[in-house]
Amino acid sequence: MKGFFTEDAEIREIARLVIEVRPEVAHVEIERVLFLRHVGGKCKDHARCYSFADHPIRYFTDNRFCLVIYEDNTFYFTAAQMALLILHELMHIPERGDKLVDHDRKDFARVLGIGGIFWASPGEDVPDILGGIL
Repeated sequence: MKGFFTEDAEIREIARLVIEVRPEVAHVEIERVLFLRHVGGKCKDHARCYSFADHPIRYFTDNRFCLVIYEDNTFYFTAAQMALLILHELMHIPERGDKLVDHDRKDFARVLGIGGIFWASPGEDVPDILGGIL
């Protein structure tokens, strides 16, 4: 995958707000998560969460996890969609240990009580989990 990564304070701030209001991710220690935005290149994902537990990068950072937003696939997201995406990715971070929690979009839709799995589609009306803060 080509393109470039940048550390992103905006993503970190949205994550901080999500952690404050959503009990599913209240356990996440934000200071242990690296937040990156990827621009350019091809990737099918909107975002990914990574664990550094089995990666050599762990010797160079205190971060245990990394959350990457793929800008080329999310440039059209509303603030509500971005908050949902970040919630989805934060839900991969375990309460204990470093092994990511596996779940899929259907599981995520059930947690939110939303009707479909297409919340990431352009123009989709989604719940505002942050209550208009953004």
